[in-house]
Amino acid sequence: SVLCFAIATLCSFWAGMRHRRRARERHCCQAGFLIAAWIIFALTSMNALIILVLAFDQDNTIYPEVVWSALVGSILAWMLMFGYSEMARRG
Repeated sequence: SVLCFAIATLCSFWAGMRHRRRARERHCCQAGFLIAAWIIFALTSMNALIILVLAFDQDNTIYPEVVWSALVGSILAWMLMFGYSEMARRG
């Protein structure tokens, strides 16, 4: 699921950048959405990689809270990036 959200987030970023080039005006919080999305996306991706590395060792215990934080972080990053893309499209 983290991989699917990563692809969706990057596609939303690409669409937002494409629309931003054509936009006449920018919204005031568009840059904030973009920066917040990239920060959360980076933290979530690192969290997902740590979970993946820990999953290969049978002695490690992966707590459900860690997995949930990766999933919720991915959803939040996608929502922020989608908001950025929509603001760029409407601008």
